[in-house]
Amino acid sequence: MAVLILALAASCLITSEAAKYNGQQQLTAIRGALKSKGYKKFDAFLESTGFIKSLLPVLNDWNVTVLAPVDFAWNTNSAKADMADKKKAPQIIGYHFIVGKRTFKEMLKYKTGTEMVTLNYQMKILNVRAASGVVRLGPSIGAKYTGKISKPGVFNGKINIVHGVDTVIRPPWYQGIKGGK
Repeated sequence: MAVLILALAASCLITSEAAKYNGQQQLTAIRGALKSKGYKKFDAFLESTGFIKSLLPVLNDWNVTVLAPVDFAWNTNSAKADMADKKKAPQIIGYHFIVGKRTFKEMLKYKTGTEMVTLNYQMKILNVRAASGVVRLGPSIGAKYTGKISKPGVFNGKINIVHGVDTVIRPPWYQGIKGGK
């Protein structure tokens, strides 16, 4: 399968003014960037999976002060067709945020059918406070959590944080990604 990499740099770079923003305002900026670039269906997908709701307490708790341009990249030979299909979505989506002087990257992998949705945050922060979930100390390779989802695309469980050299946040139903960390 040919690999199609689509990259989008949204023009909504938030300056130091964002210091007074709360998590909801940060999310509004993210979603505004999505919609302004024609990704309304994708924004609706993120909301339907529970991703938007799960990200809000994280943004609130970490006091995001600067939101970098949003980047998207996914692996599919028919991204637009997939997005038009309610049963499909881009396989890999990445956001880049700046939390103070520290950067974190989160990725959401979505597969159709009986496959699970995998929410995977990666960052380099040694000391963070979890707004929701369990904090565990570990190496750069994050611990694996088991659980289940009621149906593909629906989150079930709290976000868990694993932090060490590289911080990885995964849902409790995370079961690993082949070939990944």
